[in-house]
Formats: sequence, structure tokens, C-alpha cells
Amino acid sequence: MQLEHTTEQDIEFIQLPKRILMADAKQTKKLLHDFLDKNHPRLALDMRGVEFIDSSGLAVLVNCLQTSRRNSGDVCLFGLRDTVMALFELTRLHTVFPIVDRREDALMRLSS
Repeated sequence: MQLEHTTEQDIEFIQLPKRILMADAKQTKKLLHDFLDKNHPRLALDMRGVEFIDSSGLAVLVNCLQTSRRNSGDVCLFGLRDTVMALFELTRLHTVFPIVDRREDALMRLSS
């Protein structure tokens, strides 16, 4: 698995896969941490293509957020589908993660 990404203003924009599941959690976590280890503590995760995420996938995102914040960074999610947003609201993670609608909003959020 590879994650498509671009860098803008020292922020990594990473497109996440359709499904973030327990079967891929370890590899997804490693790939996200590879970006954090390259001195890019600010990540904008493109969730537009994510159709399903299970509890292991949520744990990967939370772990990534914690690691980023320990390194004076942050993780911003953008483009969540209604079903995925409902899961974030159900688990109250929408109060933990900065969540915006568009890539441009994520750029503004992480640039400040």
C-alpha cells in the first residue's frame, strides 16, 4: 500500500484509502508515521475517498494525532463523507480532531 501525498507550505497532504481497517492498520500507521518522522509534524488527511473506517482505523488516526502534537504539530482531516462524519460524532472524535470541508481550509488551519 502507498499513500498519495503532496507537500505545500511544509504540510503533508495525504490521501487516505477507501477503507481503513484492522487488516491494514499496522501498515497505515507506519506510513503515516514515516511522514511524521521526516520532520513534517503537520498532516492534512484527505478523507474524501474514505467510505469505511473501523475502530482500528480510528486508533491509527488518534495515534497519529498524538504523535504529531508531541512534535508541536497537528493533524487536520478534510472532506469527510456524511457516514464517516457520523462515526466521528458518535465516538466524539470530532471534538478532538480539527475537521474542515476543503483542502484549502486544512491549509489555512494548519498554517496558523
